[in-house]
Amino acid sequence: MMSDLLEDLADRIERLACAILDADAPTGLAILAEFEARGRDPRVIADRLTDLVRRGLHAALAGGGT
Repeated sequence: MMSDLLEDLADRIERLACAILDADAPTGLAILAEFEARGRDPRVIADRLTDLVRRGLHAALAGGGT
């Protein structure tokens, strides 16, 4: 059960990141509203989003990106 909750959170964080990268404000705001409705701590969301971006940047560097 806990792993399902964490997986759901990770999926929503990834969707939020995609919305930000795509400049899709309606989708991004809807995802943020879902987090708020579920009582998610904004600091946790920001930390998870930062971790996702950091991992993506490290992967890009490892793959020869500049």
